[in-house]
Amino acid sequence: MNDHKPQIYSMMDLAGEYKKYCKMSDSVCVDLGDWIPSLKRLCRPLVPGELCFIMADTGQGKSMALQNIALSCAETSLFFELELPKTLMFERFMAAAHQVNCKEVEDNFKYGRPMATSMANNIFICDATRLSAKTMCEMVEKECEQKIGGKPLVVFVDYIGLMASTGKSRYERTSIAAEDLKVLAKYTNTVVIAATQVHRPGEDDTSELDLHSAKDSGSIENSCGLLIGLWRDKNEPHKHCWLKIVKNTKGQAGNCVKCNIDGAKMLITETAYTDEGRTNGQQD
Repeated sequence: MNDHKPQIYSMMDLAGEYKKYCKMSDSVCVDLGDWIPSLKRLCRPLVPGELCFIMADTGQGKSMALQNIALSCAETSLFFELELPKTLMFERFMAAAHQVNCKEVEDNFKYGRPMATSMANNIFICDATRLSAKTMCEMVEKECEQKIGGKPLVVFVDYIGLMASTGKSRYERTSIAAEDLKVLAKYTNTVVIAATQVHRPGEDDTSELDLHSAKDSGSIENSCGLLIGLWRDKNEPHKHCWLKIVKNTKGQAGNCVKCNIDGAKMLITETAYTDEGRTNGQQD
């Protein structure tokens, strides 16, 4: 992933590049506000070359969050699903797209009532295990041309802990993988959105997340430009969750948004009531 010849740019060179970037940024970006409306004012859109992490405890909705972002983004997306089988991913995408329970999706296909895939036709899935960032890069650069007809705008990785990486310890492997994902985003000029688990031994899964909650590595928060924490509401963990902008290199961090979470339909949506983005992040 490092075959590009290094170049040096003057401010005048960059001014021209930046002008082109500003004109096309609206059409080649991922606005998380298309998923959760409050995020539109809390964080600027992600542009090609940026890396974003969604951080959550195991089983709390990190994969669901990535899928919801993919469905809300109209641009072509490549989803590297390293954990779940492709059949389950299809079921989950259909459930969220049609806003029905996963069991209903299964029943429809089982009894000859297939559901339209048109609402998710922009999403392509690879469910191979233990992929390295180098292999992902090769697929984005080469194989996508044949299957998709071009390069995807967004690359999703679920999740970093299951990537193939070098290093002697799990901490070192995860750190290298995080840095490699940043290189992947810049080299392929795509938006990379990856999931990561949290490391909180002995604590419950409704605790608020912070900058150092990511599991096995300090490179996760260092490598990304946007880090969003997700945890279940302590009072209604089966109905509500919280999203917190933990790190935001293009704006303010610390804001929280309360959301509805429906595990049966694979949906995370903003609650009707909002508190205008509190900055202390504390739950009620």
